[in-house]
Amino acid sequence: MIIDGNKKYLNDIIIIEKKIYPQPWSKNHFENDLKHPAGYNKLFIIDDKCVAYLFGYSIKDEFHLNNLSVCKKYQKQGIATLLLNDVIQYSNNSNLSKILLEVRCDNYAAINLYEKFKFEKYSIRKDYYKKGKDAFLYTKSIK
Repeated sequence: MIIDGNKKYLNDIIIIEKKIYPQPWSKNHFENDLKHPAGYNKLFIIDDKCVAYLFGYSIKDEFHLNNLSVCKKYQKQGIATLLLNDVIQYSNNSNLSKILLEVRCDNYAAINLYEKFKFEKYSIRKDYYKKGKDAFLYTKSIK
């Protein structure tokens, strides 16, 4: 079940983040995003436990998707697809013109998901994550 982001599940989020990423977001980063006035943060809950999350915010007529993550145990079950569909619907209903995101160049599962949703790669940030680990920048037009 998808719910609005809230602090109740912050420890679940931090555990997922640390298990998935070599450079995880800090607890402070998530706390700040939960308070962001233009934030759109969603959690996927199973048995009162957060197993996936999406964090982003709107700037003018764009949605910036900052973090979409699924606990390893629940990957490849369609949860990321549900969260991505949710943010696309939100962006459409909010009259936003596009969604922007960046993805690590070797995160093939995420790249495949975004390309399945017709996101288009428009640029590369060299060594964004660390030396030799570029970020691919993607966009999807909404209107």
